Amino acid sequence: MAEQLSPEELREKRLARLARPGVALPPQAPAAAEIPGTAPSKLNEEQDSLQSLANHDEAARLASTSEPKKEIGEISDVMSTAPCKTQGDSTVSYCEKVRNEKNTDVTSRVDHNMMNDPIIFLDPGNKTIKRISDPSLGTAPPPKTPKKEHETLAQKVRKVLRRIYLKDYHEEVAYYVDESPSGSLMMADVVQLVTSRTIALFNEYKHLFEASADSVSCENCPGNDTEVKYLASCYHRTFTEEIEFARRSAEPPIQELLRQIRAQCLDYMRLLLAAQIQDTKRAHLMIEEYFDQMLRFKVSPNFTMDFMSRCDTESRRAIFTPIIKLFQIRMAGPSYTRPKSGDYLVLLKSLCEMRDVNQTTRPFCDLLAADESFLPANINEFSGREIMCRTFLGPFFSMSLFAQDDASVVTHYNISENPSPRPDVQHLQFTMQRSRELVHDIVHSLLLNAASRRRTQDWIVAVLKSNEKRAQFRPDDNAVATDGFMVNFTSVLQKLNAKVRIEKVDPYYLFQPGRRFDLSDETCLRMTSAERAEYATSLEADPSWQREVRFSTECMFFAIYSHHLGIISSTQRYIRRLRFIRDLGRAVEELENTRNSWLAVQNLAVQNQRTIAKWKAQIRKLIVSKNAAEIVLFDRQLVQDSLDFYCSKAEMMLRVLGVHLGECSEIPPVSPLFSSFPAWFIEDIADFLLFVIRYKPRLLSDRVSPSLVTLLLLPVCAPHYLSNPYLTAKLIEVIFIVSPYLQRINKEFYSQIRRNRLAEKHLAVSLMRLYADVETTGASSEFYDKFTIRYHISVILESLRENSLHRQQLIEESRKGKHFVRFINMLMNDTTYLLDESLQSLTRINEIQSAMSDTRTWNAQSREVQQSRRSQLTTDERQCRSYLTLAKQSVDMLHYLTQDIQEPFLRPELVDRLAAMLDFNLQQLCGPKCNNLKVREGEVNYGWEPRKLLCQLVDIYLHLDCDTFHEAIANDDRSYRPELFIDTIYRMTRVMLKSETQIEKFKELASRVRKIAAERLKIDLSDAPEEYRDPLMDTLMEDPVILPSGQVIDRSTITRHLLNSATDPFNRQPLSEEELVPAGELRVRILEWKKNKFEQFKAAATASSSRPSCPDKDS
Repeated sequence: MAEQLSPEELREKRLARLARPGVALPPQAPAAAEIPGTAPSKLNEEQDSLQSLANHDEAARLASTSEPKKEIGEISDVMSTAPCKTQGDSTVSYCEKVRNEKNTDVTSRVDHNMMNDPIIFLDPGNKTIKRISDPSLGTAPPPKTPKKEHETLAQKVRKVLRRIYLKDYHEEVAYYVDESPSGSLMMADVVQLVTSRTIALFNEYKHLFEASADSVSCENCPGNDTEVKYLASCYHRTFTEEIEFARRSAEPPIQELLRQIRAQCLDYMRLLLAAQIQDTKRAHLMIEEYFDQMLRFKVSPNFTMDFMSRCDTESRRAIFTPIIKLFQIRMAGPSYTRPKSGDYLVLLKSLCEMRDVNQTTRPFCDLLAADESFLPANINEFSGREIMCRTFLGPFFSMSLFAQDDASVVTHYNISENPSPRPDVQHLQFTMQRSRELVHDIVHSLLLNAASRRRTQDWIVAVLKSNEKRAQFRPDDNAVATDGFMVNFTSVLQKLNAKVRIEKVDPYYLFQPGRRFDLSDETCLRMTSAERAEYATSLEADPSWQREVRFSTECMFFAIYSHHLGIISSTQRYIRRLRFIRDLGRAVEELENTRNSWLAVQNLAVQNQRTIAKWKAQIRKLIVSKNAAEIVLFDRQLVQDSLDFYCSKAEMMLRVLGVHLGECSEIPPVSPLFSSFPAWFIEDIADFLLFVIRYKPRLLSDRVSPSLVTLLLLPVCAPHYLSNPYLTAKLIEVIFIVSPYLQRINKEFYSQIRRNRLAEKHLAVSLMRLYADVETTGASSEFYDKFTIRYHISVILESLRENSLHRQQLIEESRKGKHFVRFINMLMNDTTYLLDESLQSLTRINEIQSAMSDTRTWNAQSREVQQSRRSQLTTDERQCRSYLTLAKQSVDMLHYLTQDIQEPFLRPELVDRLAAMLDFNLQQLCGPKCNNLKVREGEVNYGWEPRKLLCQLVDIYLHLDCDTFHEAIANDDRSYRPELFIDTIYRMTRVMLKSETQIEKFKELASRVRKIAAERLKIDLSDAPEEYRDPLMDTLMEDPVILPSGQVIDRSTITRHLLNSATDPFNRQPLSEEELVPAGELRVRILEWKKNKFEQFKAAATASSSRPSCPDKDS
């Protein structure tokens, strides 16, 4: 019985036999030269030896064909001249038999004769490379023909190797594998031998084929595949083998064989790419080829993942650091117009997601974060443009559809002045979304990996700090990152923040010692800079609130700051562009409207025509830029993600105030931490909502949470939460713009506002108080700003009035007195001023239109006069539209308030002014000069509706129909005339503006006022002593009071003054109503004087009636 040897002993015995003296070796090659796998100094010697050995064996092969003796070392049965075997009537060559094998490509096989060539042998155990001769040169017997009824293990292995390596290794298998099916197997040796021989032959055949095309047949070369592609293909074919021959592949010997093949493919790939068996230059070329293979998906991610895990640290760095450089080179100038830009993102995502064998680290992320290009040390931290261009991740965030960022997208995607078709826009938005998702996955992998997390956070902070100037009104575009970069950056951060739980966010982050950026210089919601510094000092003295900064907290505040610098800044640029387009268009229109005036002057005509052409070209470019920007900013996914983020942000801020679940019915106390937040924390939310609602309201849909609604309402219901009244006004504008008065698309959003418990209890009353408080804002434009803010408030109040709860709020507030009276006073002031300005504008418009209709007189005027009057007409028309819009809303509010509430309007300090205002405007509409208000197409061009205004004024008269109001009308010496009411009744009757019942009520009112006025005319009070007269109004005082300055004035006069300004009218010192002291003695004397006057009047009337009448002259 043959001695049983262990696999190790059998391996040593065979290796010793390979190196015995009897084996003839070419003199150029050492018998067993060991070369360390990482020693590149041996590469040149090794390549020279390989070439010499190949030349020697080629000559031996040609000579062996003429010798009859066939030894193991001189095998002549090559694939091209193999003896044929008979199968039935046909003769089949060995090559044809191989072609018929499953999954075999004969054209890629290597010549079987070359298995006598020297090979490179890899020993993974000691990481050395041995040069050995072919084992077939020994005295091993030729392989035996297996029995037909049994397939030996050698046959199985041979078939597997042939299908994977695309070459028949009969001798190698025969030498290493026993012929019995249960024989021992040295799979590692077989695979090492086969793989190393194939790689050696691969290189040598290419050299010989290039040197002498006549000496080598094309059938003998490995085809056009390179080493990289061939090894990767072999690796992939092992899995194909397991799928197609599942039962056989599950057998332990074959399973081990496939495992060893995969390992050898990966090891040889490592040796090649890490320049351990070839020179560095060729290795870099192979690395670039490997990069291209991955980019074209010719190499599967599984191969790269196993390959990366198989590499040691040094090899990994040597192979994948050049790949990082290739990413940088290839991604220079990223654009959606470059088709491969998306492929680079896919490849980088795949590499970053690969984990090691233990699934604990991501090797490529480690290399990427450690690379100098990830965040160069010498970069200017204050230049956002430099960080965008020079850091590794910058180009991947820079792909943009903004025309100012990448002009090529305009021509490539046919973006023109006309809006792009919806399918094209959706395609571009999908492409943009896909690229953002890929970049998010890349950053997410870098943050999940512990070794790269810190460097990634450093890069994010560097982007934020270097782009701080984007928050300025007009930043230097060359010093900051582009809009496309920042929008992509913000989108990625808010996607990262999507899974952050709000309860884990530390709201004290901006005061934590470990914070990554400082916002202490920003304007706070309520605190001044000194108060914030004092608050920070108090927090430092109490370390109980300090805690370790977690990534969830940083992620939230990174996204908050990024929104401020990215999306908000981009939307503001879009709005400024729209305004510029509108202004340029208006300038072109005005210049073209005056064409007749300058066309006759040659020089002026040429100059103006050039200017018009220049402006129109500029408008076209701006419209193209606008359309490109809309594709980005109106992307539904971006808008909805931003709204979701703002809802999370609102919830975080409300938690600081102790408000949970997004709703509250009472106003919580102001938190110092909340007061210290930057003002743009809330302003950004308002700006983004205004942008979406104005330009793309359908995108808002139902993405607004109760937390966001509550945060919008809280500063409005509690104005003391904010120190800036304009920020409060902006929140009011959000509520105004979603009201049904303007549009019904966001009806659900407005319903949430109206149904909010905080709004039901406080909103209407707070808006009423804000209407009065906005009289002074501290800005230079406060006079005009207050009309816009009050217009918004009046619209909101009108829509809230439809709800019984809100209407009841106003009624209850009117009963309390002071605040409501002040509100009514401001409303009357606005109505008086706006109506007066509107009617004056209409009068001027009528005058110019009448002049222009008289062609002869108009043409007689000089060109300068005509131009001046046209400009004045344009100005008047613009002002008239604005003033009428505001005036009509003020009258509307006065109309419905007097319908529900009368008592405050009848107070002494208000009723006289209200009656005078109504009488004056009634005189303008129905008096002798009413024809001056007739303009061409007034309702269409300016919103001028005189009939509606007259109806509303008459209704207000009827709403306040009582004795007090009758006396107030009669007291109006400036505008009231009995004939005015008669004319009003006539006009209403003629055009049927009112029903007969309402006209009769108005007649009765006019009659009662006429009687009171008649009595007042008969009593002469003009001779009242000076001390009884009001020093401001020069009227008889009814209730005199003494001011702190010592001045005596009528209570109604000073109260009316205090409603407008809380100062003493004589010295401008602060004054309140509580400081007024009644002048009781003076009041008694005035009443006594009036009583005497009435008695004198009655006595005179009695004497007159008792005196006999004069006889008629004719009698």
